[in-house]
Amino acid sequence: AITRAEYKLNISYATSRFKFGTLISCEPSRFLDEIDAKFLELDFTAKPASGGGNSFFNDERNAWSNRAKSSTGSSTSGSGDSFSKPKPMAVKTTSVLAKAHVPSPDFKPSDTSNLQVGMEVEHERFGFGKVISLEGNKPDVKATIFFKEIGQKQLLLKFAKLHISQ
Repeated sequence: AITRAEYKLNISYATSRFKFGTLISCEPSRFLDEIDAKFLELDFTAKPASGGGNSFFNDERNAWSNRAKSSTGSSTSGSGDSFSKPKPMAVKTTSVLAKAHVPSPDFKPSDTSNLQVGMEVEHERFGFGKVISLEGNKPDVKATIFFKEIGQKQLLLKFAKLHISQ
């Protein structure tokens, strides 16, 4: 979409979003640093939603404002390339990655044709959970399961590898 913008392009980002049922902070793309400051017109008039105002938003705002004011807009000499190399960013691990589930030693996928709401199950990747709802007809039955570590997931039973614990 960026290459199709003829005259003006608005770039925005969400300061936070839900991932696997957990609210996480977001950062602007590191590739925005490659855009020459002479092409930028920074406008931070948007206010964060109620409850979303945090120091992260203000820190990013100040960083971009300072960058625009201090940049001369000149290209680097010798290389013929006005873009700088992207700065390496630290990789953030989410709680999902940090708490990877290891299946029980006796884990064996169960026949899910008799699965009922309220049953406790184990998924080889998502861990232990409880069936909240079942919808659809065989063979396309969908189960909504609340997993203790990652929250709610909707799984198609014909593909889900579940061990019924209860």
